[in-house]
Amino acid sequence: MKKQPTRILHVIGKLGSGGIESFVINVYRHVIARNIQFDFIVFRDVQEFYEEEIRKLGGKKYAMGKELSPKLLERIKRVFRFLKLLKEHPEYRIIHVHMSNPASALEYLLVSKLLGRKVIAHSHASGDYRNGKVRAAAYMVCRKIVCRFADKKLACSQKAAEWIFSSKYVRCVEIIYNGIDFGKFVFCQHERDKIRMQYHLGDNFIIGHVGRFAPEKNHRFLIEVFRKLADICNVELLLVGEGDGRKDVELLVSQSNLEGKVIFAGERRDVSCILQAMDVLVMPSKYEGFGIVAVEAQASGLPCVLSDSIPREVQCTDYVSFLSLNEGAEKWAEEIMKFRVKANRNVSMNHVNSKEYDIRKTVEKIETVYMGL
Repeated sequence: MKKQPTRILHVIGKLGSGGIESFVINVYRHVIARNIQFDFIVFRDVQEFYEEEIRKLGGKKYAMGKELSPKLLERIKRVFRFLKLLKEHPEYRIIHVHMSNPASALEYLLVSKLLGRKVIAHSHASGDYRNGKVRAAAYMVCRKIVCRFADKKLACSQKAAEWIFSSKYVRCVEIIYNGIDFGKFVFCQHERDKIRMQYHLGDNFIIGHVGRFAPEKNHRFLIEVFRKLADICNVELLLVGEGDGRKDVELLVSQSNLEGKVIFAGERRDVSCILQAMDVLVMPSKYEGFGIVAVEAQASGLPCVLSDSIPREVQCTDYVSFLSLNEGAEKWAEEIMKFRVKANRNVSMNHVNSKEYDIRKTVEKIETVYMGL
């Protein structure tokens, strides 16, 4: 008789195509073979990017509300639904809570501890575009609560560890880098030609960006940089992702007279392929917990120009530049132009960091955490 799988309940909020979700699903695909099953807590009941794949893998999705309302009463209702669910499902002994700031999903952590479950607090961010003294004070209190009640503290980078957990506990945080399957991203000329033909890119210089349309991804600055480049060469901007801020970016593109030069590719399931069509990946993020797409880009031999807010751990090749956002759009454009000469895409991922980013190593570490609890 086959042994029942160990079921891990992930509090993740949503199942879109963002970095946190992509990381968790990537791990999920591999732990299935180790008789570990993932189920998911989301905050609103809508059809999402990874939902069908989760269903096929045997996972379950529990929606805590019909819509994601910021109102306190609705948030309380969601928590009570979570409490009821845990009481009805004693098989969930481990609750894996994914956090982007010290307050996100904090109530789920506390409810899980109240019912005697083991809780993992996992940091995936290194900052917040919102600020203010009240928020900073609230985050200080939340950090103490998270550190006090989490049975295991994880982070995707050192910066992410310092952001969610207090300095007193940061030494107790285990860093588990977001791993990838390097074989999926090896450069392929056929895929490059296919994607370029799909979007009618020709031989133009293609700037790429992969990320949801959110303030921290800094699309506004990216458009400003691209405007500088468009004045001096035949260049197009390929934007992959979705998000609430897309309409604002589309309006900015129109106002900047860049229509026809900026391609909105939407959510893609073939990011490994679409990276092949780009000539340089640009990420002017205000902050990132890790920045997994930069590792994926390097695995495909793609040069990267990144903000210095992105953890340096992502560097796996010599084709990476880190710039401060304070340098301004013109300096960023100059740095990007250095990669206009087509580079050899068949690069060797021999940097010390790349050994840590193999998905198999990530899965082994995650499994060890689960078994330890």
